Amino acid sequence: MAYYLAANTGKDHQRLLENVVVLLDPCLNPDGFERFAHWANNHRGAMLNPDPNHREHREAWPRGRTNYYWFDLNRDWLPLQHPESQGRVAMFYHWRPNVERLQRFITDGGTLVAIGTAIRWLNQSKILSVEFREATQQKNENTKAPATRRPYAEARRDAALDLVRGSIVRTHVDLTHPIGYGFSKSPLPVFRNNTVFLQPAENPYSTPVVYDSQPLLSGYVSPKNLDMLSNSASVVVRSRGRGRVVLMAENPNFRGFWFGTNRLFLNALFFSPIIREP
Repeated sequence: MAYYLAANTGKDHQRLLENVVVLLDPCLNPDGFERFAHWANNHRGAMLNPDPNHREHREAWPRGRTNYYWFDLNRDWLPLQHPESQGRVAMFYHWRPNVERLQRFITDGGTLVAIGTAIRWLNQSKILSVEFREATQQKNENTKAPATRRPYAEARRDAALDLVRGSIVRTHVDLTHPIGYGFSKSPLPVFRNNTVFLQPAENPYSTPVVYDSQPLLSGYVSPKNLDMLSNSASVVVRSRGRGRVVLMAENPNFRGFWFGTNRLFLNALFFSPIIREP
């Protein structure tokens, strides 16, 4: 394959190279390859048999798919427990072709809508610098009161109290902003199920949807999260080159709970090209 890609000069080949990204992954399992080759060489006849059911091609378990430790590396994409898998994925993330293409798409005039926890990925990938709202901390750590002692058995329960798993909160929409097109009233209840808290944009015209100072309408939100949610940004629009990025702290389409917030998402898709930061 490498020789074909490097040596072929045909028009179809050139078109392939111009439109397709080809990744050549070297053999990551020499142990399994050696095991299969040993089996095939010991069971083949004088003439090669193309029948896939022939003994030559039907190696006994664990076959050549597994490595020396009998671990199937093809099942290691998610846990990444083995160094072969870790090295392959690390190299791909170092290259980050998806990030580069996404950056070009935005700067060339495209619109990217990032919802919920995807906003953290944008920030980590350095596609866009995002300012999150963090829990209030005391300035002088030396005067910080010691934590109240709690039973160990309550740790998971206490941690669960800081999650936001489904609450209805009040936001306010800028009815003059393209993101707010079609809304007749500023107050807008939204469904909230994550802990992504955004600071309002520095540009005073680029936060078309904000949370109320007392946002909770229904459900449970811990006092700490409620403090961070109060007056934070629900939707922020950021310009990047000729394009823009729309950040939505919550999913306006979540499971079709109600259709009132779908309009925010549709407006972001269809009207973002006319948004200009004053």
